[in-house]
Amino acid sequence: MEEDSKIFLDLQEKRRFKNQMEHLKRIGGLKLVQLRTGDILISGEKGVILIERKSVGDFAGSLSSGQLFKELKQMSDETKETIGKFKTDTVEILASLEHEQWLTFIKDLNEQGERREKWAKLMIPYSELSEEVKELDRVWARKVLETLANLPFFHIFVLVEGSILEVIRRDWQIKSLLSGLAMLPLSWKTNLIWLENKDLTPLLIESFADYVGKPKEPPQIYGSRPKRKMTSISEQQRFLIEGFAGIGGQTADRILENTGSPFNLFYDLQQGVKIRGLGPARTESMKKVIFSQYEPKKKKEKKE
Repeated sequence: MEEDSKIFLDLQEKRRFKNQMEHLKRIGGLKLVQLRTGDILISGEKGVILIERKSVGDFAGSLSSGQLFKELKQMSDETKETIGKFKTDTVEILASLEHEQWLTFIKDLNEQGERREKWAKLMIPYSELSEEVKELDRVWARKVLETLANLPFFHIFVLVEGSILEVIRRDWQIKSLLSGLAMLPLSWKTNLIWLENKDLTPLLIESFADYVGKPKEPPQIYGSRPKRKMTSISEQQRFLIEGFAGIGGQTADRILENTGSPFNLFYDLQQGVKIRGLGPARTESMKKVIFSQYEPKKKKEKKE
């Protein structure tokens, strides 16, 4: 991720924002990506805002066909999956920290006898503990999560651009339109914003960007890495490290600065060397990707 990027625009939206791209770049750093769902993603320290952008005609048509609700379901499913992954990763990080704290406490404690011998079996890195023992640390980690009020959150918005009069002139049933509008907040927990002048959209995005605060790497589930031309070895190395889940541009730079090269990084991981900039959970995740045997997808047998 670029140092100040917090607005992520789907590649297909570039044409629609043709005359407003410079404005968006000035707001908080703009990055073009291929979003799996939604059209605009704004990510900051206070959370994530995902926007589905539609013209009035498109909005009315997608309401009538039911396509809008399919899109909202996909957006909802993606956010739930992402939140679940976030909590899982955070539990592991907190559990690891709890174990490290315990290790520090035990080393400073002059305890002797059977109790000390029993503890000696547990005085190893968290990653080497059995699942049964890890679960004891996870219990504490989950309790911590329950007390946190500032976990990253998602807000889903449907942004409609244009006048409602356009819909009425097309003889679209106003009652059906209002019924659909009512379902968005009640059934889909989705916020609706209606702008008659689409030129106001960049100002709306700017308001969202101000609200979410400082830039933060967005959930990886939302987009694949954008295609870009890379001319230098350093750019290719950076792109390689960014390919790991949860690793953005800034983190990739720190890792490469600390290790010197991708080869050194892989070697250090293999030797169990602690990498500055990588926590225990992410380290284990990278090791699984690098050192696991590749398993190709099985080809489906054609029916004769």
